[in-house]
Amino acid sequence: MKPSILASVILLIASIACTDHYSAVGEFHTLSSEAFAYTDTIGFTLSNLDSIPGKNLYVAVVHSDKYPYCNLWLEVTYEDSLRKVCDTVALTMADQYGKWQGHALGSTFQIEAIACPEINPTGDSRVSVRHIMRTDTLHGIDRIGILAK
Repeated sequence: MKPSILASVILLIASIACTDHYSAVGEFHTLSSEAFAYTDTIGFTLSNLDSIPGKNLYVAVVHSDKYPYCNLWLEVTYEDSLRKVCDTVALTMADQYGKWQGHALGSTFQIEAIACPEINPTGDSRVSVRHIMRTDTLHGIDRIGILAK
């Protein structure tokens, strides 16, 4: 193999290996006083995601150890000029032994789940998130976010 071809192959392999397949773009809303009421609907506009076609849309929750349940049920609604999709997302916050799932961020934890697979957001795309637990107000939820990755 010629040195220039070998160098090109090595450069191609190195660039593929350095590509971040897990990069995410999104935004978070901080909840007031770590309380998430049943009547609260958290709204997002996806104008900053419109250059990312064919990505999965994730809902992310950042919570503290004050969250009293092992799971969280959310209703996520995705809407653009062509369609409106509403789905239920179940997040398993802790395992059967009470160990928190997700990524630890100091004294908080972040957990994510796919809300809408393979979307092509436009500038007018919107997402709304609300909890559908059987209690009025949830404590221990710090932030709700939407990620595209």
